[in-house]
Amino acid sequence: MKKLRCLVSIPGDTMYLREQTAAAQATAARLGMELEVVSAEMDAVAQGQQVLKSVQARNGLQPDAILLEPVSAAGLPRVAEAAVAAGIAWIVSNAKVDYISALRAKTKAPVFLVSRSYRDRAHSGPTDSRNATQRWNGSILARAGHELDCFTTV
Repeated sequence: MKKLRCLVSIPGDTMYLREQTAAAQATAARLGMELEVVSAEMDAVAQGQQVLKSVQARNGLQPDAILLEPVSAAGLPRVAEAAVAAGIAWIVSNAKVDYISALRAKTKAPVFLVSRSYRDRAHSGPTDSRNATQRWNGSILARAGHELDCFTTV
């Protein structure tokens, strides 16, 4: 069976995003997925270029899924269209973008939006925050892995 490849695009470098990256890496290792993490360094144009480069990769180097936490509220709609046109799953994290329904109508690739619940955000200290972040990222990658596994076997 093919090893699933996932690109995770994060907006920058904060303690929260470092925890999110570590949790994503641990979950990907547990699920047997290849994971590439790129940071946009709070530059929306750079984020779009990084993700588009991955979408346009040749020789089987394209990811099966892209998990994007966008720098800007727009959430890279044109890059999303290119990704799903190439059969790449598109997952938007921690942002409310307005193009998800339209994107779903254009593709059979998995497309979804995920955000943490208020209950998961509430915490009493750094350990609780880290554990919630690890659960959160683990559930995103696990769901993406399940969705992709179903998608690639159909």
